[in-house]
Amino acid sequence: MGVTQLADNTLIALLNAAPDATLVIDEAGLILLVNSQAELLFGYDREELIGLPVELLVPVADPKFRPHATGLQMVARKHDGSEFMTEISLSTLATDAGVEPPPSDRTPHRP
Repeated sequence: MGVTQLADNTLIALLNAAPDATLVIDEAGLILLVNSQAELLFGYDREELIGLPVELLVPVADPKFRPHATGLQMVARKHDGSEFMTEISLSTLATDAGVEPPPSDRTPHRP
């Protein structure tokens, strides 16, 4: 196993260990990585989400908030079309590839 593959596997393991639903998106808002909690929360398999716009899940994911935002109350959409209120936190991660990893669902609000 090469260093790059080991780093990729480590990143995926870390994302899956996180208690929050987490997506990694690029500068254009396309989903690059999805953790297990996001799969459960949104009702998609990760392979279905890779390459799709984050707006599919968070319809009003305004790009102007992407550099940094904490505690945004937003409506999110599940695979079945149902919507729920959630708190979204966004942050950036500087890498050679220029990856930006929001949103992270922290506390879904239940009626």
